[in-house]
Amino acid sequence: MADQRAAEAAYDASIGVRIITLTAIAVRPETVEVGVGVTTTLGVSGTMDDASAVQPSALEVTWTSSRPDVASVVSGTVRGVSPGVTVVKASLGALRASATVTVVAVARGSGQPAPTPTRQSTGPAAIATPSPHAGPGSPAGSPTHGTTPGNTPPATPSPAASSPPPPAPSPLGVVNAPGDLGWFTLGTNNDLYYIKTRQTGSGHVEVHIATRASAYLKSGGDYVTWMSSAEADNGWFAIGSNNDLYYVKSRNTGAGTIEVHSATASSGYAAVGVQHGTRFSLADAANGWFTVSGADLYFIKTLHTGSGAIEVHTATSASQYASGQDVVTRFGGGDAANGWFTVSGADLYYIKTIHTGSGRMEVHTAFGATATPYASGQDFTTWFNPGDAGNGWFSIAVGGDLNFIKTKHTAGQVEVHVATKATGYLQSGGDWPTWFSSAE
Repeated sequence: MADQRAAEAAYDASIGVRIITLTAIAVRPETVEVGVGVTTTLGVSGTMDDASAVQPSALEVTWTSSRPDVASVVSGTVRGVSPGVTVVKASLGALRASATVTVVAVARGSGQPAPTPTRQSTGPAAIATPSPHAGPGSPAGSPTHGTTPGNTPPATPSPAASSPPPPAPSPLGVVNAPGDLGWFTLGTNNDLYYIKTRQTGSGHVEVHIATRASAYLKSGGDYVTWMSSAEADNGWFAIGSNNDLYYVKSRNTGAGTIEVHSATASSGYAAVGVQHGTRFSLADAANGWFTVSGADLYFIKTLHTGSGAIEVHTATSASQYASGQDVVTRFGGGDAANGWFTVSGADLYYIKTIHTGSGRMEVHTAFGATATPYASGQDFTTWFNPGDAGNGWFSIAVGGDLNFIKTKHTAGQVEVHVATKATGYLQSGGDWPTWFSSAE
C-alpha cells in the first residue's frame, strides 16, 4: 500500500498535479459566555498543508458538548442549559478542535448575569406553587350548555363569515394569531406536525410532518385534508389518537354548540372521522383552552369560572361528546394568563411561562386519574428561559417531556427543544433545527 501511494505521488508530480490535504481545524471563538436559555453560534475554520484556508461551508464537522446538561450544540449553535462550564468540540475525521463555553444565569429582561435560583435542599430550584383554590377536586359549576343536544350531528364546516378571529386565551399571541399560518404540535410518536391553515396552495387545511427519527430534517408526509382553509379563524386544531387531526370548531357552527370534527390519518386526512355537536356552548368559546387527548374533548376553563379556580370539563367520544366530567383543579384563577394549559393522558399540565418565582419557565401538573381528580400534582422548574415565552408553541409529549417548538427569533428554521420529565425538566432531551421555515 505504501508503494502504491508513493507511485501515485510520483505520477501526480510528473504531470504537475499537487495534492493538498486538510491538516487542522479551529473553532472560533475559543472561549464564550452565554446565558441560560440563550443561544450563540460558533464558527469553524480549516487549514490545508500549503497554509491555504478552507471555506467554512466545506467543513462538515460533527459537534458535541462534554456537558450537554450545561450547554447543548446543534450545527454550531450553542444553547445555555444550566450554569456551569462545558467544552464544545468539532470533529472531522481525525482532526479535533474545541471551545470552552461558560453558561451563566441571566436576569430576565436585563441581559446581565443573575444569581442562580434558590434551590431546595432535596430538589430543583424552589418555585412558588400555583395558588390553590379551596376544595380542589370537587365538582365544578358546569360550563354553559347549548340548547342543541350534544349528539346532534353538526353541519360540515363551511367557509367562515368575514370577521376577526376569536380572542385567544393564551397571553402569548401565538395561538390562532392573525398572521400565523398554522399550528405546531407533536404527534403520538413525537413527530412534529405543522397544521397549515392559511395561505395553503390547495385551499384546504394541510398537514405537514417532520419525523423525529430524522432529527426533524425529513418529511414524514404532506397531506391535503378535507377541511377548508376558510376555517382557520373558527376554532382550535389538535392531533389526537392514531395521529388523527381534530378540529374543535368554536364559532360559526351549524349545531349552535362547540363542535368536534376530525380527519383520519389512515386516509391521509382526506376522510371524515367524526362530526358531532358537543355539550359545550359557544358562549364559552373565549373562556379557556380546547384540546383533545385520545379522542376525548377537554375544555380547560380559565376565565369566568363559577368556582374561582381553573376548571376541567370533558366531553367523551364514547358519548358522542354529549357527557363528561366537571372538576375544579388545584390551580387558582389568578394563573389564567401566565402560560399554557394542555392535557396529556388524563393529566392537566400548566406550563407557566411568565411571572414565575424561579426566573425560569415552570411545569405544574394536576393528576386526572385519581379519586379526587386534579386536586394534586407536581411542580417543576425547567431549563427554558421566560424570555422565549412568546417565541413559539409548547406541548407535552407522550411520557411527559416538555417540547418547545420555537418559531420566532431562530436562525431561519423552526426548532424543537426538549426538557425531559425524567430530569425534572432541568436537562435537554435534544435541540433540533427542522426542515420547516420559520416564515411559517
